[in-house]
Amino acid sequence: MIDSRIVRSTFRISYKDRYGTAFSLNRKGKQYLVTARHVVEGIKSGEILNIHPWSREYQNVMNHFDRDQIGFNVTLIGVGDEDIDVAVLSCEVLISNEQSLIADSTGLSEGWSVHILGYPFGDISENYLWTCGLPAPSIVEGVLCGFSRQGETKLLKIDGPSVDGFSGGPVVFRKEENNLSSLQIAGILRGADRIVSFETDDPTNIETTRITGDRFYSIAFDISHAVEIIDANPIGCEILPNQQNSEIVNYTKCEA
Repeated sequence: MIDSRIVRSTFRISYKDRYGTAFSLNRKGKQYLVTARHVVEGIKSGEILNIHPWSREYQNVMNHFDRDQIGFNVTLIGVGDEDIDVAVLSCEVLISNEQSLIADSTGLSEGWSVHILGYPFGDISENYLWTCGLPAPSIVEGVLCGFSRQGETKLLKIDGPSVDGFSGGPVVFRKEENNLSSLQIAGILRGADRIVSFETDDPTNIETTRITGDRFYSIAFDISHAVEIIDANPIGCEILPNQQNSEIVNYTKCEA
């Protein structure tokens, strides 16, 4: 089962002409927004990121704006090096009052079920049980095929669907330990890779090559890459004890 905390912490985002998914991550008393770098490529601190939040605290504002997205000023915490397609931002206010899941892929093994949350093609689900009719992500199930390393980059290969709009979404799994079960964040979705199989009588002659089938695998970056970015620049939005974020400041109406 999926924990409602991750549903309520996963958002549709857009920047310029790109859209995707992001999720909030709390670490050491501060809140961050994690997504795929290519979704927010080029964003700078002080710019507006369009976020479709779920929180009840935002419902009056969302109704006032006909449930459009809300623009938040963001701070760029950092992005992954080279091939690490990960970006971490922070907003000027908390965008989720939910306690964050543990961000750690330790304990996840090949053959285990995982779930990916996101907004396919930017679509928004409504009348969702956990969110009282406010925007909610779609949830798809997959199976971890294995881990892969490319230098310092740690990847998760998942046999499961991925479409436009899911990029940046969280990959979660249920960890079983000491007869207890907990949902944890294992990775950040990049997208899908196409795997094509070939048969050939003569590998040097393309005319004798036959495609025997193809398959799409979802590729995600290990959540440790986001944690490393946060720990290198820990300037997220502070979470105050018993804070109730009932007021939105400096918001703007955004064109969806």
